[in-house]
Amino acid sequence: MASKECRSCGEKLKPGKAQCVHCRAWNDPSNHQDYGLKGATPLDRIQATDPDRIKTGPWDDALGGGIVVDSVILIGGEPGAGKSTIALQICGQMASKRRILYIATEESPGQIKARADRLGVQCQDRIKILYPENMKYMQEVVEDQKPAGIVLDSLPGLIGYDEKKAVLVCEFLKRHAIEFSCPSIIVDHINKEGDLAGMMRLQHVVDVVMTFRPGPKYRTLRAEKNRHGEAFKECLLAMTPTGLAPYLEQVKSR
Repeated sequence: MASKECRSCGEKLKPGKAQCVHCRAWNDPSNHQDYGLKGATPLDRIQATDPDRIKTGPWDDALGGGIVVDSVILIGGEPGAGKSTIALQICGQMASKRRILYIATEESPGQIKARADRLGVQCQDRIKILYPENMKYMQEVVEDQKPAGIVLDSLPGLIGYDEKKAVLVCEFLKRHAIEFSCPSIIVDHINKEGDLAGMMRLQHVVDVVMTFRPGPKYRTLRAEKNRHGEAFKECLLAMTPTGLAPYLEQVKSR
């Protein structure tokens, strides 16, 4: 299949993609023979594509090889599991190439700054911290600033335990992710009994559902659902003074 050009800026489109990564314009096909995206097209005429991914750390394997650029990832865990730590570490890795909006609802600016410094988070000038008054204000800021990566810590801190509002937040972030190739990480809570009911009710509007559980020796990050990778895959992480690291590497270094 020959490369197609964006009708707005002239840049080459990635194979199988209708949105230009340069100007973000959508190139709606004039007929299904050009792109195979309109009408009913035989499967053997469609070119397979691999999702674009961002490498962010030792948890990439559990995510299927990295964070897909237009995905929404829900990470749930018990209190003290390390959800905010992993969210900030991912945020720092994405910030090396993207402008990140960190939506904070639970910690003060000083607490987030102190953790970022302890974790050695780089490119802090590319990370903006937002303390939204409510869901509507958060949406307005996202639409105005058009960040290239979003971390929401946490979902209950923004809307409480209102299931309808939780779905609306996830749907909003998913639309933004698709339109602007902006991955979103959403931190959620589960209780000490491991009740996943609230999280799993959101699985149809997010791409990945991860659970993060603490243990006496290591933390377990597990993919409960993954549209872009293998489900039920786990990685073992150790909490160190400078953040989360592969558990087995920490054992070998002792």
